[in-house]
Amino acid sequence: MKLFIPILSLAFIFCLSSNSFAQFNNWDEAMNDMATDFTATDLDGNTHNLFTYLDQGKTVIIEYYAHWCTSCPTNVPVLEQIWNDHGPAGDNTIMVLHVEYDYGSSDSLALSTTSWGINSPIINATSSNPVPGYGMVGGFPTTVVICPQRNYTTTGYLYNFSDIAPQLASCPVLTSATVDARIAYFTSDEVNCSYSVQPLIQLQNLGTDPLTTVDIVAKVDGTTIYTHAWTGNLNTYEYDNVPYPIINYGQGASQIEFTVENPNGITDQVTSNDSFERSIPQIGTASGENLFMELLTDNYASETTWEFMDQSSNVLYSGGPYTDEIQTTIYETFNMTTSGCYDLWIYDTYGDGISSPYGWVELS
Repeated sequence: MKLFIPILSLAFIFCLSSNSFAQFNNWDEAMNDMATDFTATDLDGNTHNLFTYLDQGKTVIIEYYAHWCTSCPTNVPVLEQIWNDHGPAGDNTIMVLHVEYDYGSSDSLALSTTSWGINSPIINATSSNPVPGYGMVGGFPTTVVICPQRNYTTTGYLYNFSDIAPQLASCPVLTSATVDARIAYFTSDEVNCSYSVQPLIQLQNLGTDPLTTVDIVAKVDGTTIYTHAWTGNLNTYEYDNVPYPIINYGQGASQIEFTVENPNGITDQVTSNDSFERSIPQIGTASGENLFMELLTDNYASETTWEFMDQSSNVLYSGGPYTDEIQTTIYETFNMTTSGCYDLWIYDTYGDGISSPYGWVELS
């Protein structure tokens, strides 16, 4: 049995009993499409705060590029047309930010890209002027559309306006409900052989009134197993990452769902976004005492490390960092003669991960 998965930063869980192992698919697959806030300064000295633009009801387009990228000028005409029509000189509904994302570039190199016809703001991303890489920027150009509700989508080349129109159209209509709680997503850092999980719930307020109370209900295969009473204060579009108690779902469970109920003590005015559900990965078994790993890094192999641990978090095997500019293939054999739970953690220090075809891991 083999598992082939692109890597961001993840863990695999192996349960060994009677000389066999079982494995979960990655529970923490990329479900978080909510943008975090940032403040950065452009080359003209102007400060840009993402959430300020979003709170004004504007859609924000971030264009990630590098001054040495010969194909990046392809996107400029479409983005500049959007800037002219919908930026401050147009209907003022969209903010366009060009971000030189090499992180090793000087301001003068970033400024040189104005020769491509860029008139919208240019931010030179550096360690002292950072900009998040939404959607795992895996190459240039990468275009990210961030809606006022904080959701974002990504695309690549923009040959015509039609190449970005679906992303712009995907932004939901601005809210008119006074009370509207939403579960944006949930994920977990704990998936283990005891058939339990400790979720992290992302709760968002889409109503015009502040959200101060709500019940977050957990269901497994349609049966309510716990209700968490949340209290706080979220203004419109603000969200809170809510730690949830451990959920014991039991062997054979197939679906876990979280639902918001009674926001501010009343019925939610918009129920279509009240629930978020995911399938529970099923554990299978395969004979053998050894687990074989083949790991291909990307060209930034110095960012990649990994650890193989037992259920007491003792590191049994580890590797990395490796050499930059060379894709490295690592072969490892993990001996699992003792029954129990095992964790394989793969880390990327930069935070943008490695992904196929630039990197991958295969387990058998």
